[in-house]
This record gives sequence, structure tokens and C-alpha cells, in this order.
Amino acid sequence: MKQKGPITTSNLQNWAIRKPLHKETVSGKVYIQNIKKGESWLMRYLDQPNLIVDKRIRNRVVALGTEFEQNLKKMKQHLKRYPMRMDGKEITKVSVFEWTQNATATRVSLDEKFTRKQLGAITDRGIQTILENHLLKYIDANQKERFDLAFNPEGLADMNAHLTELNGGKPHQPIYKVRLYEEGNKFPVGQKGSKKRKFVEAARGTNLFFAVYLNEKTMERDFETIPLHQVIAHQKEMATVSKGNKLPIAPNPAKGRLLFSLSPNDLIYLPTDDELDEKNSVDFKNLNKEQVHRIYKIVSFTGKRLYGIPHHVAKPIQDKVEFSTLNKVEADFEKRSLKTFCWKLQISRLGEVLGVER
Repeated sequence: MKQKGPITTSNLQNWAIRKPLHKETVSGKVYIQNIKKGESWLMRYLDQPNLIVDKRIRNRVVALGTEFEQNLKKMKQHLKRYPMRMDGKEITKVSVFEWTQNATATRVSLDEKFTRKQLGAITDRGIQTILENHLLKYIDANQKERFDLAFNPEGLADMNAHLTELNGGKPHQPIYKVRLYEEGNKFPVGQKGSKKRKFVEAARGTNLFFAVYLNEKTMERDFETIPLHQVIAHQKEMATVSKGNKLPIAPNPAKGRLLFSLSPNDLIYLPTDDELDEKNSVDFKNLNKEQVHRIYKIVSFTGKRLYGIPHHVAKPIQDKVEFSTLNKVEADFEKRSLKTFCWKLQISRLGEVLGVER
């Protein structure tokens, strides 16, 4: 028989989250080899000749490794005495390949909205070459690539009818979708089974915590937006800790000392320069009219950017004019940054100021 009254739950694994944790599109982790920007010192890649782009230099490094039995010290000494030369030039720096670190890929349809950036992000180099060759037929008089014509229904039909020709004489299956990769802050759906290999992107509107740090060396503030999935993971770990001893977010020591965290609808106070020097000079139990107008409500944040509006504003009179095109501001009317100088107000349910976090 079910017991009546409050019950202490023992299930700390499953939480009911009343927010979408991620977008619906699921991506898979991929490792893509790209040419690294700029050139790197040859000496650093003597033990990794497979990453050297130039085949001739790569073969000479492999031969050098065989000659000195992969002894890096002897290889470096040899190159210092007898530098490698190619086409009459001394070779000290080379172009090298690098592997992506946080790349994930998902399939998308080919259509007239396809772009040059997407073409460069195709994981299959063979398909990328086919599309490049097909695109050569769709360059207008101004030497502009017409992606809208190359990948509309008629353009796709033409491409798939000539795949063997576009693929250097090799047959190929019809192409209607391609797999694109991107590097970003996607996170795994879970930690068990196939979920740890499925990556998703945070859903829109799930930035709920903005951390404000103080770098005690430079005495300047630093900021970051905490992704929702990290907040949930931290709060699950801290579920058994007493309320007075736990923080809503996990502090990042690399950023400095955590001053406070902000969420949408929190209230902040923007002090003047004099009030910053004399922090105890502000009587929050008895604010004057000018001080009240320096209270702002937090609206949203992304990355290191914080947005708010004056607390007394319910809705702008002139849409996208009064408070910029976003209907929110990053600074006051005197161009003083909210995030750089603000103090967080602790407010009771009755609207009383209970405390201030600086």
C-alpha cells in the first residue's frame, strides 16, 4: 500500500528537467585530417613523418629515420650539420596535417541553399571532388559560383547523370545528401552504450547561468556562460550537499575567483565610480530615485556577453529602437558595461533587498 505524505527520494540518477536539453539533430564524432594553417618546424615532425604534406620531404624524413634507427637525437644532429635542401632551398619549415579535436558530423540534403563553406566541410573527400567538378559548369560571366543553379533539382539531376565523368571515370552512387562536419561545443547525449557516441547541440534558450569571476592578478573581471548540461551534471553531484554549502554552478579556477552567477530575471545594481570606491556608502534599504534607476533586470547572455534592461521597463515603446535592435542593452546610457561593474542583488519574494554580492 502506498504511503501517504512526503517521501524522501532515493533516486538521484533521473531528474525531471523542464527544459529541452538539446536540439533534435544528432551528430557523430569524426576525425578529419586538414592542412594546418601556416608552417611548422621540421624538427618537431621527425618522429611523425606521416603528417608532413610534401611527399618528397616526407620520404626523405622516413629514409633519415631508417638510417639512424629512429634515434631523434642523432637525426637532429645530422640535420644541423647537413640541413635538408629541396630545389636549392634549405628546408626548415614544412606544411603539416592536423586532426580535428572536437568535430562532429551530420547528414544534410543538397539543395540550392548549399554554400561554399558547407562544401569545404564535407567529410568524404571523393564526394567533395565530385561536387567541385560539377560546380565548374555553373560559373557565370562574373566568375561567380552559382550554387543555387548547381544544386537545385535540375542541377542535381545533371550531376547524377554524369557521376562517372565527374569522378575521374569511376562509377559512383547517386548523391542527394552529404555528411558535413563542424567543430564546436557539442556534448554527448549520455555516458552509457551508444549514447556516448551521439553528440548534440544545446537548444535555444537554455543559457541559464552566467558566471562572473575576478582575476586576482590583474584585478579584472572575467566571464563565461555555463551550458545547461554542465549545470545539471554539477547539481546532480551536489544533490546530497546541504543547501547552504553548495553552489548552483561548478567554479572554473582558471578564470579566477567566482564572485557570483546570474540568471535571467535576476536584478543587478550598477554603482557609480564613487560607490565603487566606497562600497558601504549605498543604503539598499533606502535608495533614492536616481539609484533606483540604476537597477537592471538580466534578460539573456551568450558567451561572454551579458544583456539586460532597466528594471522598470515592461516593454519598449519603440520596438528595436529604444534599446537597440535586440531590445536589450550591454551598457547603461553612459556606456558603462553592466557585466564589468554590476553588483548582484538578493531579493525576497516581497521585493526587499536582502543582500548584495560584489
